[in-house]
Amino acid sequence: MSLGVAQESDRANQALAWLRDNCPEDSPRKAAFESRKRCYDLVFSIIQSVDRASEQSPELVDGQYTITAKRKAEAYDVINGSDDEVFQNTLFDWYMQSGWSDRLFEITSPYVVGYLTRRMDKDPEHADLLWRYHAHHGNFLDAASVQLQLAESGFDLALETRITYLSRARTNASIRSTALVDSRQSRQQLLRKISELLDVANIQDDILQRMKTDPRLTDARRPQVLKRLDGKIIQLNELFEGYADQASYHDICILIYNVADHRTPSDIQNTWQLLIDQIHTETEAAGEPQPYEAVSSKVRSLGSRLRLADATFSPAMLLPMLERYALEYQRGIGPQTWVVDLFLDLDVPCEYLVPVLEQLYYANEQPFQGKNRRVLAGDLVYVLVRWFESSERSGVIPFGSEDNIAGVEEVLAGLIRSGDVEGERRDEAEMLRARIAQAMR
Repeated sequence: MSLGVAQESDRANQALAWLRDNCPEDSPRKAAFESRKRCYDLVFSIIQSVDRASEQSPELVDGQYTITAKRKAEAYDVINGSDDEVFQNTLFDWYMQSGWSDRLFEITSPYVVGYLTRRMDKDPEHADLLWRYHAHHGNFLDAASVQLQLAESGFDLALETRITYLSRARTNASIRSTALVDSRQSRQQLLRKISELLDVANIQDDILQRMKTDPRLTDARRPQVLKRLDGKIIQLNELFEGYADQASYHDICILIYNVADHRTPSDIQNTWQLLIDQIHTETEAAGEPQPYEAVSSKVRSLGSRLRLADATFSPAMLLPMLERYALEYQRGIGPQTWVVDLFLDLDVPCEYLVPVLEQLYYANEQPFQGKNRRVLAGDLVYVLVRWFESSERSGVIPFGSEDNIAGVEEVLAGLIRSGDVEGERRDEAEMLRARIAQAMR
């Protein structure tokens, strides 16, 4: 009866028009809404009375619903089934004000999504409820879309919160739906946008964490920098030019190259060289660990984050650079094969490493001249042995093909003739030739 009176008092539906216009205070339509709300307040009182009564009596007696439980169910059927949009919006407001926002999840009315959507641009709580509502009802693509909007929003949200939204959005966007309207193309587009923004946000967080303890920032300047970084996600060019490059965070610069798909070889190679030099100098000054260990750890970490990208983590660029570093600055320190082990640990295929080492060996350029060529010869034999063992475990033809076998035999023969493999490495080379011959019988 209360709902019927409310609608009859406003047949022109001025209250609904007032709500859809964002409730202007100076509109005469506000009076129509206030009139209807007095009826709705009676409904809210009924809800409270029904809830109190149900709390004081059992729901079932001897397996049968009690009168109170039946009356409560009937009341909520009327409430949730009402097609009065003004009432539904007012009801949802009342739920929110009463701390009962979770009740929205149990309502299947289409008005819930409209209500939360209209308010999400002004209040992050409503936006948060909207994605949770979508997820609760299995609309994961819609949930991901709202989470992306939250991550990009102008709300006062910490960067960590935005990263959490993006991580959850990526998960939701990855969930396959049986709905016909869930276009695979739209899901892939959304997933790509989320992943790209998450990459940028993670880089921003890397810079933020560095800036918190960077001794070069003054006490007066630090709060300003942290406030800028710990908020809305910043464009890549600003992160690079305004922070990473200026602060000489060379590893972060490389990450930015990767996300931005920057492929200029000279820039990438120069930044890697600056990074290696920086780590060596800083670690040497600190006294521990060994500089090669710090360099190896950083390269391994970046290799994982870069997912061995061709442009920013190319063995053809990095392997010669690290071999030179090991020979010139860490000769005789650490395992002889730590450079190639680093790439093998990252699952870089042996067939990628052998041509690079071979080219470096035969180029006969500084510093790999004279006896120093033995370093590369030793690494070549070591990688060839690992390659053979890997293919043997896989049950395939040695080195993957007959052409590769012929190439490996030629490399081994040349190394043995050169005299650049000695002692243990020469024995390994001879043994590998014998194992190849036996395997091909």
